[in-house]
Amino acid sequence: MDFTLIAYGVSVYVGVLALTTFAYFGTWEIQTQSLPPYLVDQGYTPRIFVNQVVDQIDQIRLETASDSQTAVVKSGQITPAEEVASYFGVSELIRAGQASFGLAPPTIEVELTQRDDTAYWRLRGTHALNGPSVRSGEISTSETDQLFETVAHNAISFLSPFEGAAHDLIADSRVGDYSETIATTSALLRGCKAKPTVICTRANIRVGHTIRGLANLNSGDIRAAFEDLQTANEIDGKDAVATAFLGDVLRRLDQEEAARKRYDEALALNGEVGQTFVGFARGLAEAGNNPLALERYETAARLNVETPEFLADWAESLIAVGESKEALAKYLQAENLDTEADLYAEKIEELKKAVGEIEASKSPVPPLAPAPETAPATGGGTTTE
Repeated sequence: MDFTLIAYGVSVYVGVLALTTFAYFGTWEIQTQSLPPYLVDQGYTPRIFVNQVVDQIDQIRLETASDSQTAVVKSGQITPAEEVASYFGVSELIRAGQASFGLAPPTIEVELTQRDDTAYWRLRGTHALNGPSVRSGEISTSETDQLFETVAHNAISFLSPFEGAAHDLIADSRVGDYSETIATTSALLRGCKAKPTVICTRANIRVGHTIRGLANLNSGDIRAAFEDLQTANEIDGKDAVATAFLGDVLRRLDQEEAARKRYDEALALNGEVGQTFVGFARGLAEAGNNPLALERYETAARLNVETPEFLADWAESLIAVGESKEALAKYLQAENLDTEADLYAEKIEELKKAVGEIEASKSPVPPLAPAPETAPATGGGTTTE
């Protein structure tokens, strides 16, 4: 029996870029018929497996800071829960419409096999740009969580390739090697130029250049980063987010004045662009990618964001990477701004203690005083007068 993940695909918001990327309009299905023994031994069934894939898709979209994600239907339920009524009705209506025209929904088939301590996965489906495609790989049977992330990532890459590229950027940031992101986005941009499909909108071309620009920026190729981000910023007029990222490029080059002009330009295009970077940072932090979250918090601050809540969130990411002293400074700044409530006193005291302990551990240990010299013993016995 097949168990199906159904997704309503109107549009997917790539939060890393604050730009819209369009995928299929209709329902999506991911099917799996059987599982290898090691997953069965862990208590998984095809139904549970698909639900885990859905959860991992949600995690990926959280990590890309998506704020308008595709609704996902699993086992008759929809996430997020508050949207059950509206999305369930729409999803079922679209399914009925497809059926009436004899159109099967796009399907991704997941095949899983096992040989000894190695699991083999294969995805078959219709890639939104490349058409019928197959992807496969292998993974240790001890890495079950990684298997779910791999399947979920490849599913997104089939259905919404530019969103998949955004996740490549996040995944590459964990290891500091951005070659996968650069290769993926380059292939998408070439494909859209050679044989465009419905996903090759001008907005998505901007997405591709922005993703590749950020990958080049993070890998140290500043010239390539500037060229990509400049290209993105010239498509359909200047964009506040891409302009702010250009400011980041210039800041990496220690051109603070030029960077400041870009940030001012971004604010002129959209006075709330800083809040977009706050959203990026919070999504990354919640997903555990605090180093990249800190970069987004820094940019948000340069875009004139300064609220107690923002500073407190920034402080928490600093704590997560072991920067207690800097975190304390952010909490003190938040406390100074919030004069009506005493929300941060406990955290401030906790950080003061932590910073004090760190400073004490760095203090040089005073040299030990030399032991007092003792007079050498004289001959045996005692004398009396």
